[in-house]
Amino acid sequence: MLNMFSKIPYLGNITEKSWKIRGVKTDPKKTEIDPNDISDLKDVDMKLVISKEKNSKPVLFTIIVEENEYNFMLYDEILEYIDKIRR
Repeated sequence: MLNMFSKIPYLGNITEKSWKIRGVKTDPKKTEIDPNDISDLKDVDMKLVISKEKNSKPVLFTIIVEENEYNFMLYDEILEYIDKIRR
């Protein structure tokens, strides 16, 4: 599995923490949701990795689901919003 962000050169140390989390896989094409029908829900094991390069602002989130890897960066605006709604 290729992590595209692992190919980006960095100058400092990376702080990283990972967790095994559990989620539910749903069909994104389904337009109507029946709360009594759980046959379309499937439990999925995921790995969440949060990492940050020392002396760098963005925080990198990596989610690995069923051999697929999704990477995205959280910048200050998003982190500030998360901090705001946690209070």
